[in-house]
Amino acid sequence: MKKIFAMIAMGAMIAGTSFAQDAPKKDRKPRTERAGKDGAHGERKSPEELAAKRTEMISKKYGLSKAQEAKLLALHQRQTADMKALRGQGTEKSQANRDAMKARHAQWESELKGILTPEQYARYEADQKQRMEHRGKKRGQYKGQRHQQEQKS
Repeated sequence: MKKIFAMIAMGAMIAGTSFAQDAPKKDRKPRTERAGKDGAHGERKSPEELAAKRTEMISKKYGLSKAQEAKLLALHQRQTADMKALRGQGTEKSQANRDAMKARHAQWESELKGILTPEQYARYEADQKQRMEHRGKKRGQYKGQRHQQEQKS
């Protein structure tokens, strides 16, 4: 009788612990659906869509006229097409590509200066400077243990 009771108790303990390990699973969407807004992760926008979105953002921020918007949209479309072509060349000439991208960006800045009024461009430059300062702060933010040990020594 003691053996039977011990076997039943042992079986109950094993069954209890095995059920304790099963946590209720939530209904989760697949990773691709969770990642972006409205499941848009992985969908690339066309250069025209990107140019229109960037133009709209700048237009709202700096209060551009319709004529300025049209010029800026053309500038953005040209820039996105140029950058896409540069990126498609591959990485074997990475330094040359980087230099070409910097040159194109400088050209873009000068064309933008011609589109915006002096007041709008001054606000744009101030915003860019603030963004770069913010990026600079973030760059040094996450240093590993090795860097911390070197500073202590």
